[in-house]
Amino acid sequence: MKIDPWRTLTRRSVLETPIFEVGSASRQHPDRDTPSEFWWVSPPDWVNVVALTPEGEVVLVRQYRHGADAVTLEIPGGQLDAGEEPLVAAARELREETGFVCDSLEVIGAIEVNPAFMTNRCTTVLGRGARQTADQEFDEHEELAVELKSVGAFFEAIDSGEIDHGIVVSAAYFLTRALGR
Repeated sequence: MKIDPWRTLTRRSVLETPIFEVGSASRQHPDRDTPSEFWWVSPPDWVNVVALTPEGEVVLVRQYRHGADAVTLEIPGGQLDAGEEPLVAAARELREETGFVCDSLEVIGAIEVNPAFMTNRCTTVLGRGARQTADQEFDEHEELAVELKSVGAFFEAIDSGEIDHGIVVSAAYFLTRALGR
């Protein structure tokens, strides 16, 4: 069965915040007469970094997350600045959040964050040879603690639910594929 895209009749922004835009679109199914309204959230694209030390440890960050109202354990990451390439953003976010730099960086995957209502993508970057060379440089509302875990302990933290951030779990999938090459 062929699925055709819906026709967009109108699209309007409803709310702009410092971290995302919310809007609605009137769309019509190709075989139906009546349009319907659909909502979207449009944050900038994101990047996350699975940074591996020479000893095979994953660089992680523990931080408070307002959406979950909880302290979470994640890999470093953040939004791409306007016009910024994922590898550049990955190096910047890793350095700012952890003080680490990597000998090499490569894109190992990308996802649509939630295509049901979000417009952005998240690119996962693998960094090798991660080593701490500087102090952390937090944004105004950031405070992060760096933790190192072996790759096995990283996957155990996912299995136990200690790490349950969906984007980090998808990065673990890309890491499995990259290490299996």
